[in-house]
Amino acid sequence: MKDRVPRYPGRVTLTPVSGQTNTYDMVRADSPTQEGTPLNKDTLLKDTTATALGLTGDPTVDEALSRLSGSRFRVGDMKVTARTDLDDSWLLCNGESVDVDYYPSLKPYLINTFTSGGAGNSAYVKFSSASSAPVRVVGVAYGNGKYVYALNGRDSERAQVLVCDDLPTVNSALVQTSPAGATGSAYCIIYANGTFVVGGARGDYPAIRYCTGDPAVSGNWTEKVISSKKGCVRSLAWENGTFVVGGATAYGTDWSADSLLYGRPTIWFGGSPSTSLTENVIANLDSASATSIKYRNGLWVTATSDSINGNGSTSYQPAILYSSNLSGTWLQTTVPYTGDAYGTQLVDVEYGGGMWVACGWTNRENPTGPRVWYSTDISGSWTTKNIILTGSIDYASTIAYIAGLWVVGLYSFSSQLPVRSSYVYYTTDITGDWNNRTIGTYMSIKSVSALNGELIFTGWYGLRDMTNSDYNAGEVANFSLSQLPVVSIDGAYAYIKAKEATT
Repeated sequence: MKDRVPRYPGRVTLTPVSGQTNTYDMVRADSPTQEGTPLNKDTLLKDTTATALGLTGDPTVDEALSRLSGSRFRVGDMKVTARTDLDDSWLLCNGESVDVDYYPSLKPYLINTFTSGGAGNSAYVKFSSASSAPVRVVGVAYGNGKYVYALNGRDSERAQVLVCDDLPTVNSALVQTSPAGATGSAYCIIYANGTFVVGGARGDYPAIRYCTGDPAVSGNWTEKVISSKKGCVRSLAWENGTFVVGGATAYGTDWSADSLLYGRPTIWFGGSPSTSLTENVIANLDSASATSIKYRNGLWVTATSDSINGNGSTSYQPAILYSSNLSGTWLQTTVPYTGDAYGTQLVDVEYGGGMWVACGWTNRENPTGPRVWYSTDISGSWTTKNIILTGSIDYASTIAYIAGLWVVGLYSFSSQLPVRSSYVYYTTDITGDWNNRTIGTYMSIKSVSALNGELIFTGWYGLRDMTNSDYNAGEVANFSLSQLPVVSIDGAYAYIKAKEATT
């Protein structure tokens, strides 16, 4: 840069502004022998320079000098050193999961082990007693530093939870959530507002079990039958300030909680699990259930299972049910199918990226197997798409939208070995191609959840029915959504810049 060299330092010319009292235009009149470098943004701190320094927004020269006086490293850069006294803006490249809320700028440089093909962790559920009893892991919730897995087994081993710090182990706490001697089923679990809630049935009646204390202590679980009508609970939500239960109540006296024969889609809702819940039969269908109650895009929504009338002579087109008011009228939007509607089932519905998506299966048309239905308008037309292009005896059992990724789990529809389901499908574009990867060991997947920086799948290894304990072992698999890279160097350590230094 060059200084300005004036002949007459400080001299200016003032010219009155016409019509404006005591107002003048001023120009320099110092007759410089050297103009000097102008002082402006382009000469003091170019945008390209600021970007190279890792500065954003409208940085000042002082901020640029401060950056230069410290480090030229930017978030995502790595360095190797023998030192171990680095500040908390650096993280050791040891493969641990990272809280992206604390290191938001680092997220693009972390590894998603699910989509990158990295190895996940998996475990069979271990039991301290009755290890031969068939059991399924139907869901997982995370709260107060604990993972609580909901289990559905047979006879006295039904409606339990497994409480642990991460994946189930032989030392995990196995807790009976029903009173001693009582039998009941478990189909879903959530954690919200400081409370774990498991949904299912007590005998042939819809029931929930909830716990606000230590979930590993059986005495902290309260069981509550929520209706005088026969039925069951299939889904739970605690959203928009309301606790909501989705399921079915019996149509007539012919009822089976496990198979949903002749049930009507029903919801219950209130301020908390411990309060009195309002019951609302949300559709006049005779073999259906609110299988996936959720609050999305300003609407309460659920998918339905079979939709036929009481004597089975008339079939209804499978539908998504939705309403902005839990106690009001629920509308139905139908999805396309060919052949017999009774052979088409919807089990889950989700919203993300401006798209409504339902999943399920059909076995009355060719090709058969898992599929999705999607629409940008819940009340508009829906498009159907097979996830697997060739025929399959499996079906889509659950769908989630996580960090821009659609994930669909598959469930084995076959009662014969070998079990075919051991994988999930995923895509960033619901209308495009789907990728797949193996999950667990011949695992029929019941739920997928994003919890505590991990993508967790629950299900079981084995048959569709519960008659064979050898092939009904509960199974869990998890993948890190935000994992540090692993770098091993003899005699030194590799670190990654995780955030800008605070000093």
